[in-house]
Amino acid sequence: MILESLSLLNFRNYESLKLELPREGALFHGINGAGKTNLLESISFVLLGKSPRGASPKDLIAVGEREGFVKADLVSANGLERRTQSIGFSREKQLLIKRDGEHSSSLRSLYGENRFVWFGPDDIQLITGAPEDKRRFIDITLSQISPEYLVELMRFKKLLRERNALLTGRFDPVLCDIYDHSLSLSMAGIVAQRSHFFDEISPLVTDVYTRISNAESLVQVEYAPSLQFGYPAEYEMALKERRNRDREQGFTTVGPHRDSFRTKKDGRQIVGYGSQGQCRSSALALKIASTEYLSRDTAALILAVDDAFSDLDRGRREMFFEAIRNKGQLFIAVHSSEELDYYELPAYSVSKGKVEIV
Repeated sequence: MILESLSLLNFRNYESLKLELPREGALFHGINGAGKTNLLESISFVLLGKSPRGASPKDLIAVGEREGFVKADLVSANGLERRTQSIGFSREKQLLIKRDGEHSSSLRSLYGENRFVWFGPDDIQLITGAPEDKRRFIDITLSQISPEYLVELMRFKKLLRERNALLTGRFDPVLCDIYDHSLSLSMAGIVAQRSHFFDEISPLVTDVYTRISNAESLVQVEYAPSLQFGYPAEYEMALKERRNRDREQGFTTVGPHRDSFRTKKDGRQIVGYGSQGQCRSSALALKIASTEYLSRDTAALILAVDDAFSDLDRGRREMFFEAIRNKGQLFIAVHSSEELDYYELPAYSVSKGKVEIV
């Protein structure tokens, strides 16, 4: 599905906005603080229920307001199917999700049909950042292609919270056995899907990095799981073996919530070995590879680029743009008027919560 129109009410610095959008995408031009990033953030929020900047829904509400609202009108690439979805949210942490007028009780209803990739200045954290930044990338990408993965992940997190509470409270070994068994089933499923994901995306990253950098260096990503076994019983045994340690620490010390991945250049971890530019290029290659992964089932992609290319030289910027320009509907926040001609997309001027076509 691609974005046909976007409506905002009390979202960040947008008091009220209704915007019709071209099928190919658009450029949003304006000074810092005009609202370009907020506009791209609203697209991410209405499609996936998440802010790519890690903001909670209540943080998205305009100053002085109690509630906010975002609505997207979507259409299939062939124009035969249409869908409307919206999210209302309040400072009391209430969410009202609707798809085609029908209420939904969970954000997971947004996953399965939408395909969205965010490019931003913090993408380098996929290479240099903490494991939680890397897991977030894995989970958001996989959840879009497999709603079943999202369901299993949510189940795992609920069980993990309950087991952790048991470890720090009045401990019951029989109840812990029950949690360990249930967790082992979730662990096996999650790790298997993540492992398959890296089998598929690693060669894509290698190919993209080679194309965009004109380099002979071999860049690869590899899964670094906390545990990796073939059967749920093996995960269950590992949990039992670490139970005393977990009680001492006050939390479950192994499992998918401790997973990560490594990026290597010519067989060596790029962190601490590669330059800042190589780390940045590797992160962008990973994001571009994710667009290829998500579009394998012919679903239409929506891409948002927020200041992700600004610190690249012109030649490298051209290579990255060429790599994503035909991947789907493309929205880019730009800061200079020169970029309006370079990117060859319809342009909109953004100023003080107002958006007008140039």
